[in-house]
Amino acid sequence: MQFRIRHLARKSGAMLRYVFPIFLLISCRNVLHTNLEKEKQEILKLEAEQRTFHLTKNARLFTNLFSDNFLSINKGVVDSPSRQESFEKFDEYFKRVEFVKWEDDHEPIIHFSDDGSLAYVVVQKIVIVKMPRGTGNASNDTTHFAWLNIYKKTDKGWKIDCVTSTNK
Repeated sequence: MQFRIRHLARKSGAMLRYVFPIFLLISCRNVLHTNLEKEKQEILKLEAEQRTFHLTKNARLFTNLFSDNFLSINKGVVDSPSRQESFEKFDEYFKRVEFVKWEDDHEPIIHFSDDGSLAYVVVQKIVIVKMPRGTGNASNDTTHFAWLNIYKKTDKGWKIDCVTSTNK
C-alpha cells in the first residue's frame, strides 16, 4: 500500500510538472489579452487627442506624441525629422489653415505585436480645411486620407514611432 501511494505521488508530481506550465501559459495569455484591451483604449485616446490638437492648432502637444526616433513616410519621401522640425512644420501648417472637418471615415483598425510593445493603427479620415486665398476669398480643400500610425510602448507611455500617409 505504501509503495502504491509513493508511486501515485511520483506519477502525480510528474504530471504536474507538465500540466502546471501549460496552465501558467494559458493564464498569462489571458492576462495579456485583458491588458491589450486596456492598451487599445489608451491608443484610441491618443487618436482622439490628435484630433483635438489639430482642431485647437496645438502643434507642441501634437508633436509631443512622437517618439524620439519618429519616421514620416509621405509623398514618396522617408523622413526622420527632429521633434523641433516636426513642431515647426505643423505649427506653420496649423497657422495657414482653418479646420472645417477632421473625422474618421471608418473606425480605426488596431493590431498589437505579440509582445504588446508595438501597435499599428490604420485610419481612414476625411479632412476639410479652409485655405486662405490672398486677401479675399478663402476656399475649402477636401482630402480623403488613409494612414498608418505605428505606436511604440515606452516608459513614457505610447508614442507615435512612424506615420505613413496617403491621400486620394
